[in-house]
Amino acid sequence: MRLNLYKGKEIVLHINMGRIKKFCLISALIKTILIFYRKKMGNCDRL
Repeated sequence: MRLNLYKGKEIVLHINMGRIKKFCLISALIKTILIFYRKKMGNCDRL
């Protein structure tokens, strides 16, 4: 019984870690896109 509980907790922890990693990846992607977009806009302003 205890072993099953522990395994269940481990699985939940793993799922949460996956969600956090996904969130970090998505936010990083958005940041890079924003930086790229701003650079593009900056170049347009110069022209």
